[in-house]
Amino acid sequence: MSLGLRGQLGVFTVLFAGGMWMSKVAQPLYFEQMNALVAFGIGYAVMAVVGGFSFAWGAFADRFGGLNAVRLGTLLYAVGIAGRLSRTLFR
Repeated sequence: MSLGLRGQLGVFTVLFAGGMWMSKVAQPLYFEQMNALVAFGIGYAVMAVVGGFSFAWGAFADRFGGLNAVRLGTLLYAVGIAGRLSRTLFR
């Protein structure tokens, strides 16, 4: 099955919105219950700092193409979220 650009954008939007919901609502509640808010805070801070360098992403997109930048960015975001799932960061 091949999705057109509009279909790919729709899938990306749904997955991104789901990840953002988990990031903003479900994860803090989970980490609080597991008494590991420090690990969550460190992961959130690292992602915020990296987000501060987003101005450089435009140059990357110009050089390698917008769709490739979205694909790579989605992969990196997934790795970041996976890293935040570790509640045993410094134990």
